[in-house]
Amino acid sequence: MLEAQGVPFRAVSVASALFEAGWEIVWFDQEPDRDRTDRTEELRRALQGARAAFLWMNELTPAVQTENALLLASRIKTWNPSLPVVAGGPFVQLCPPEILFGEGLPIDFFLRDHGEETAPRFLEALEGRAGFADVPGLVEPAERRANPKGRNGRFLAEWTTLYRLLDLSPYLQSNGGIFGNGEPTLALGTGRGCAKRCSFCYWTGFEPSLLPAADLVDLVAFLRREYGVRQFHLAELDGFASRRRPLDLARGWKDRVPDSIWFTLVSPVDCGRYTEEEWDLLAEGGCRKLELGTESGSEKVLRAIGKRHAAEDVVRLTKTLLARGISPMHNFVFGTVGETDDDRRASLRLILRLHDLDPSRVFFTFRFFQAAWGVPMGDAAIETVPDFPRTLDALLSWRPLYGDPSIRSLHWLRPREERRVKRIVSYDLPMFASRMRPKNAATRALHRALRGLARARVERGFFGFPLDRWLYRIVLRRGLDCTYTA
Repeated sequence: MLEAQGVPFRAVSVASALFEAGWEIVWFDQEPDRDRTDRTEELRRALQGARAAFLWMNELTPAVQTENALLLASRIKTWNPSLPVVAGGPFVQLCPPEILFGEGLPIDFFLRDHGEETAPRFLEALEGRAGFADVPGLVEPAERRANPKGRNGRFLAEWTTLYRLLDLSPYLQSNGGIFGNGEPTLALGTGRGCAKRCSFCYWTGFEPSLLPAADLVDLVAFLRREYGVRQFHLAELDGFASRRRPLDLARGWKDRVPDSIWFTLVSPVDCGRYTEEEWDLLAEGGCRKLELGTESGSEKVLRAIGKRHAAEDVVRLTKTLLARGISPMHNFVFGTVGETDDDRRASLRLILRLHDLDPSRVFFTFRFFQAAWGVPMGDAAIETVPDFPRTLDALLSWRPLYGDPSIRSLHWLRPREERRVKRIVSYDLPMFASRMRPKNAATRALHRALRGLARARVERGFFGFPLDRWLYRIVLRRGLDCTYTA
């Protein structure tokens, strides 16, 4: 079992399912660029006698993960051309089968499925105990054959088995991860999918299921004892979809791991279902940071993308969270189909209001809308894009250009709007909310000045004369961090 990129919580659940089904698992995590330690020969030895190699793409960074998966697969095929290589993960689930077709790929099979149920079924088919046609979501590129996707069941506690068997020390985030406070943090895959069906989101159509609260607390209590870690990033896309589960989680957490805290992703509309007393319980039960799908300050855009909250709901919610020591992290998306300058200005006004409630404890993530297959707004956007990629090779050559303001890729926007959206998202908003900590006095002074200019741009909606962007690229030359650093 090989992880294609990132913290391997999606791969852990699939490998756990294989282990629980009676298969022997060899777990190997190696960055293909070998920028830390070259373990190539160790990987080659680990694959000797293997029945199949699974490459799992953890999250949605398609270009990076696809390149990594293809590189790993090519290396494996060089060593053992007959070893079946299987790739899966969220990005593979999104792809139409024809994107995955093609001769000469080093990947023999793709699984367009979560994988916990279907990976064991695939191995049964590989051994001849079942047919490949019975494996939901299986794609054979060389044969240009694809099975329909199946329905997934509930997320089971046994799919977290490897969290107890693997050495997780290499995955402890010493910088605090999502908390950004320098305290060791561990990310856990404790759920999958999302129930909201928003029209713009990659995760639309991913069936939701979450690990029961009692099982989650039991796992966290074990990891707390084993590693001494007290901060947990619960990788759930829709953590408050069940109104009762977070309250059960908080009660169990308060009882068994009272010195630990947690983070997860939630929808503002779900947060509105809790009383003041229940928010007190959530805070007492370890909740310290929540990522909110705020997305826009425009009521028109919120309705168009399928959101059921209003901008004022988010302001009230932010005040509620801050009063209890819970840090909100607001996601905003720009450049959706049909968005106008007035809509963008409404988002900028809301961002300023939220930021000024508590500049040190209100966090943000900013992105522009990117079209994906099988997403209602994504399908509409793809229709506007000439020569949208139809193969993995085309996708890899096109994707790095996607965010370049000088290159046309968001064809559902007018050229001027596209340039503005990309610049706002790539520089102006991240600089306005930047938590960068330059080490010397001169760069700290420049950073403060650039932040002030970025705020002025956001307040006035003026994004021309990019001298400040040029200074940033020439002098500071660092990634803008507005999300993690506390």
